[in-house]
Amino acid sequence: MSPIRCFLAIPFLLICSMALGQTGDAVLMKWKLKPGETIKYKTFIDEKDSAGSQKISMPFPGKLFGDSTRADSITNMMAEFFKQMSKVTDHMGYITTLSETKKDLIDVEMAMVDSGVKDIVVDTIKLGEAAKGIGAMMSKMRGGVTLRGSIHEDGTIASFYTKGGQRNLLAGFFELPGRPVRIGDSWSIDIHYISMDQSFKCDSSFRKNNVVVSRIDKKNGDEIVTLQYDIDEFVTGDLVAPFGNGPIKTTMKMTYKAIAEFSIGKGRWLSYDGVMTEASTGLMDSRVKKQCKLIAE
Repeated sequence: MSPIRCFLAIPFLLICSMALGQTGDAVLMKWKLKPGETIKYKTFIDEKDSAGSQKISMPFPGKLFGDSTRADSITNMMAEFFKQMSKVTDHMGYITTLSETKKDLIDVEMAMVDSGVKDIVVDTIKLGEAAKGIGAMMSKMRGGVTLRGSIHEDGTIASFYTKGGQRNLLAGFFELPGRPVRIGDSWSIDIHYISMDQSFKCDSSFRKNNVVVSRIDKKNGDEIVTLQYDIDEFVTGDLVAPFGNGPIKTTMKMTYKAIAEFSIGKGRWLSYDGVMTEASTGLMDSRVKKQCKLIAE
């Protein structure tokens, strides 16, 4: 080989070497379960007690019916309803179980359990005759399944038929990219928080759905992939009610930020910690912040 050809070949070989090195750095996140094995996570979806994080008001009766006695009565009843409901839901936790019942098909089941508070009293008298069954209803919910879906071993969603709210839980907690990734790679997951019907006329909207690999660390022969979740959804417009005094200006914003660590060797989360913020104005004015967390049992 001539000196000129040799000189030109060196940069080419260096570029090829770098490309091969980058490909080698890619990792494939997969759920790994042995036959008959289950993975269990304590699952927390709790409202955070921080200043200004919880604010709910219900101005919609007045917006629909005007400032009347009827509107005040409806407002008071709904406020009491949410108050009594929160007595139960604030003390509930979840256990999520993953099990592989078929090859390349992992069933995911989230069940509600008591978190140690047994003597919650729901004051159904304040709710009126129509809502006196709420205490019994919430008691039956203890131990009930709130999510049932499935994923493939590579983390892609298998249960395409899962309802929107349950799909959001399934995707947010357990969906993986389904392909090898390296530091800096990003993708979107099957989450759609905001859902409006034909009564809503949108003026503007915005959506960001991004999960990125921020780190890949080698620890004790394992590779730990750190993911950062950054999801925003926003809409504003008019809600056209079938009755009332005209369109109601409505806004809704959902954000979700999370950091999670996945073990390539073990094929599961080592940690998962996120925060969801919900803010809305219109029929219901609210601002609620929730902690979303998985802890392996």
